Amino acid sequence: MPETMERRFFQLDIDVYVPGRWYFKTPVQLDGQPLENPWVFTRGAPIPDPGTLRIPLSRPGIPLDFTSAGVGLTPVLNARTAEVFRTLAPNDV
Repeated sequence: MPETMERRFFQLDIDVYVPGRWYFKTPVQLDGQPLENPWVFTRGAPIPDPGTLRIPLSRPGIPLDFTSAGVGLTPVLNARTAEVFRTLAPNDV
């Protein structure tokens, strides 16, 4: 029987106590139209490329490496943090 890799899951939580941090609204299409299903980003499953999206600010402030946006708590990462995930889990990002 072939050995399988142990599956590991991680939960990333936002730090809402960062003074002056920014907050986002729900992501929208570039033309400002709402997404058909903003929850799709939180399922932990591959999705078709949605194209470039906009994420309006709910409250301007200090940019964070990781935060969430909108009703679905869509994960939002800066480019540097996203690259870590692309490097460590290229088939999962």
